[in-house]
Amino acid sequence: MFSWATDAERQAILRVCRENLTDSGVAAISYNVLPGWHLRGTVRDYVRRHVRAFDDPGRQILEARRAIEFIARCTSDSTAHGLSYSETYDNIRTVTDHHLYHDYISDRNQPFYFHEFASLLADHNLQFVAESDIRQTAATGLQPEAHQTLQRTRILDREQLSIFWPTRAIDGLSSVTGQRK
Repeated sequence: MFSWATDAERQAILRVCRENLTDSGVAAISYNVLPGWHLRGTVRDYVRRHVRAFDDPGRQILEARRAIEFIARCTSDSTAHGLSYSETYDNIRTVTDHHLYHDYISDRNQPFYFHEFASLLADHNLQFVAESDIRQTAATGLQPEAHQTLQRTRILDREQLSIFWPTRAIDGLSSVTGQRK
């Protein structure tokens, strides 16, 4: 939802977190994270081009699902884009229409690099605590050398670097927990 908000709405979200969290309180904020979202952004561009012929949001959602299924079916999984399209298709089969609309059809979808998001948190006297998916924080599925490198890196740098070594075809979604400083 953070990626779908305007700048003013994002500032309000963080202000509400700051004003309402206790010192040990946490807030979970979901956003689309770069660089993984670059590949999903390719799907978004394809979908937006396809659905522009339809005015009704319900029809746009139906057509978006069809378009994503089509591109996944017609692109070889032996390519990075093919893997991305297949994973996106697997993902959209379980997401709500609302989620699909905002990620792939709406005019507003602002993905962020982790370091950009962490900076926004710091501007509101909030700090990153952990990914909501412990597998991302633990960097499971990486080659031993990459895992060792990440373990020696400061947490904020580790979070940004780990996104460059996804353990799935694309890691373009993130839910992080923020805490008051």
